[in-house]
Amino acid sequence: MSVLRWVKYKSKSLKYRLFVLQFLGVIIPLSLLGYASYSTIYSMLINNIDEGIQNTLVQVRKDLEDTLSSLDYASLELSFEGSIGQKMSEYFRSEDQVEKRRIAGEIEQNVTLVNYTNKSLGVMAYYFPNREQFLFRNIEVMNDYNPFDNKVFMKSKDAIFFGPHRSAYRYGKHTVFSVVKQLHLPAVAGDQQPAYVYIESNFNKLQTTLNVSRYGMTSIHLLADSAGRIVFNASDTESAYGTGKGLESFPNYHFFYSSSDQGWQVIAGVKEDEYRKGIVNWFRSFSMIVIVSVMLSFLFFWFLWRMIYRPMKEIVKAIGAMEATHFDKSIPGSSVLEFDLILNRFSGMRSRVASLLTEVENKERLRGKLEVEKVLHQISPHFLYNSLNTIQWLAKIHGNDEINRLVIVLTRVLRYNLGKEGSFVTVEEELDALQDYIELQSIRYDYRFAVHFQIDEETKQDLIPRFIIQPLLENALYHGMDDENGKIALEVRRVHREQLQIVVSDNGPGMSPLELDRLLGQNIQDQHRSGLGIGLNYVIQILQSCYGADGIFHIESLPDQGTKVSIWLPLGRKST
Repeated sequence: MSVLRWVKYKSKSLKYRLFVLQFLGVIIPLSLLGYASYSTIYSMLINNIDEGIQNTLVQVRKDLEDTLSSLDYASLELSFEGSIGQKMSEYFRSEDQVEKRRIAGEIEQNVTLVNYTNKSLGVMAYYFPNREQFLFRNIEVMNDYNPFDNKVFMKSKDAIFFGPHRSAYRYGKHTVFSVVKQLHLPAVAGDQQPAYVYIESNFNKLQTTLNVSRYGMTSIHLLADSAGRIVFNASDTESAYGTGKGLESFPNYHFFYSSSDQGWQVIAGVKEDEYRKGIVNWFRSFSMIVIVSVMLSFLFFWFLWRMIYRPMKEIVKAIGAMEATHFDKSIPGSSVLEFDLILNRFSGMRSRVASLLTEVENKERLRGKLEVEKVLHQISPHFLYNSLNTIQWLAKIHGNDEINRLVIVLTRVLRYNLGKEGSFVTVEEELDALQDYIELQSIRYDYRFAVHFQIDEETKQDLIPRFIIQPLLENALYHGMDDENGKIALEVRRVHREQLQIVVSDNGPGMSPLELDRLLGQNIQDQHRSGLGIGLNYVIQILQSCYGADGIFHIESLPDQGTKVSIWLPLGRKST
């Protein structure tokens, strides 16, 4: 638990937060840069590698297709569709041995010519399986060689392609493709001899086409038949001819494919570690950049902390000296402009605090004198109350009830207006005092006016500033009493349950705009006094003091149309 408290405490320190911000300020940009770079570089490298390998592989497939096409075309020359095939038919029809030798010579010469003009061809011959014999061959073939023992690569309409397989050449171990096409020879003496055209690709053609050095990295070439079985591995000299297995027998390779229209595929496999070598090298370089950047950020943080810590230490010393009331202790400057500004401001604040303390001490000395003066000021109201009580007692003794009632009402009005019970009262308390004031003014004006109250019950316990309605009523009495039927209306209601609205209106002669400006611009001492003579400026000052901009005062008046004064007070808000 103590470790957690220590960690929580340290996490609040400026040093810890600067360290975290410095660390994040390095790691986050590097991470974003690394992610963006990795995505871009990975895409560029992989796409370039893929595109290069794929283009090369397509060219390899086209070369193989050309080789197979050459075999197919040459087989047509040697079959009955070609001139050599026609000679072969003449050879078997002829019974003259001299003629047969002549035709045989022409066939051998033409076969040699075809082989010479097409460099992609190797062994060329006619194969007779019943005799296990190759006739008209251009080079020596192995004894007991059977072309049908080789694996079928693909089949066309009238030909079978084999391979890759070992060549039939007696003195070589080359890998070749071959094609076998059946000949329909004429029967001789009732004997139908099956015969086939047998042609191989050139000895070096397949090795040259499937050479993997063109990829520039460790790779293999595979050939797969239309069923997806591996039939040849050009990179395995021990077991080049496939066993029919799939690509799962070649782990850790990344493969590329190019398929022919006949369904067979040529496959290039690249070692995964070499395929991703560029990405790995980039990652190592970027990792070194990250490590160096973090180390430099720690070094920069140490310099930054020293730059901040020393001025902060001086500020703490200055605050401690001010706490001990050592206001005359000098504050050394720092080498940082912002901290020097803070120290200068602090020095000015310290001087101001010293002067304020001196001012407070002087005010405390005067406080006793003010308390005495306050008591002396309170003597006059008490003397006034006592004098009024004496007049009330004498009027009651002599049976003068009207004077007695007038004195009682006047005493209540003065007690409310001069009281010290607080600056805020309820609406109900203000209305009770207002009733006494109205009664007092009714005696003065001999009941020449009437006041109509319209008070919402829900507003009676709302708090308002003391003595804020009476000046509004006093203004209505002074400006609205030119005839014998003066009427004043007082409304108190809530507006939107957020404001208290107080409206005082009269049916007096009203005022022009110029008279309104003069009335609101007068000082209290200069106003025509009626009653207590407080005036509307008092109401405006109370609203500004207690509510600021939320206290609203509004007056409407036109000649011969009376006057209406409205104020709005926010509910539940008052100054302290």
